[in-house]
Amino acid sequence: RGSTDKLCREWKWKDNPEEKRLTMVQARVGKIRELRRTQAAIQDLLSPEELAGMQVEAVAVFQRFSEIKSILNVSPHADALWASAVGDFDRSMEHAEGIVLERLKDGFVSHLLPAVQAALNDVGSAAAQPYQLLKQFFKHRELLARPVVA
Repeated sequence: RGSTDKLCREWKWKDNPEEKRLTMVQARVGKIRELRRTQAAIQDLLSPEELAGMQVEAVAVFQRFSEIKSILNVSPHADALWASAVGDFDRSMEHAEGIVLERLKDGFVSHLLPAVQAALNDVGSAAAQPYQLLKQFFKHRELLARPVVA
């Protein structure tokens, strides 16, 4: 164990040829997580009746991604397929995002803004709950970052 630690400390990577590719793979994994969270958040915010008319189930919106043989392949050809699949995802979510945007706007105006005002006016009151406000924003962070919503 000691010799392994010594070897690891002595070995210094210089100009790691895989660093750029690994950074791209890391970004791809982050984007996958973001898309899955967005889809799940939209599905949670819409009623079953609203969902019935839209194709926002995971099977439907991620169909194009299943056509990519290796989702973590970051070659130029695979990047074009990836960009196309992300574009299809965005287009398939536009209508649902519009409905969710209206719902979030209504919720923020009717609940969040009065709570912020109460927090600013009367810091010690029960209505002033900054943690709850932050929790609301954090809960919908993926949706708030989407181009249609932002």
